[in-house]
Amino acid sequence: MTGFATLERAALRVPSRFFIVSFLSATTFLFLTGCSSSTPNSSSSAASSTSSPAGAFGLPEPCSLLTHAEVETALGKGATKTSVDNKRIGVQQCEIKPATKGTIDEIVMSVQRADLWDGMKKAMLPPNGDAKTVSGLGDDAYVGRAIGYNVRKGKKYIQIFGALTNQDAANEKATRYLAERASSRL
Repeated sequence: MTGFATLERAALRVPSRFFIVSFLSATTFLFLTGCSSSTPNSSSSAASSTSSPAGAFGLPEPCSLLTHAEVETALGKGATKTSVDNKRIGVQQCEIKPATKGTIDEIVMSVQRADLWDGMKKAMLPPNGDAKTVSGLGDDAYVGRAIGYNVRKGKKYIQIFGALTNQDAANEKATRYLAERASSRL
């Protein structure tokens, strides 16, 4: 009877883990696909904190965490950053693009509240996901190719990820550099 009860409890945990991983995967998918339907602001300067979803929660506008020089260091001369209010998923994002597409098409960064950080991290790390922990960034960090760098500092975190069409080595180098720079200002 005890063996059966243990199996029954294990069976109940699998759907909840599956649900968490599925939910977070869907959220990441929305981040990746939601960018194209967003309307960029008329300038790449920081948006007013009272008019953006980020500002409504006391979060900084994502593009304000990176300088133009840092964007060019990561993606080459002429690279741009554009603040976008992604209404589809209710998140303020910073779209970062090179002057010409090549090894990198686009990188997207957002700032979130870290209310559910521990659960999200647990769902992304093995055995539930394929992300890995990262040291030297913020208070806590993890990274995975499809989810990018997720760096928590206090009660906020940044997520910075590249399009899946980006070449892996170039994407890793650029997103790591931008995650370091942005998290230092979070």
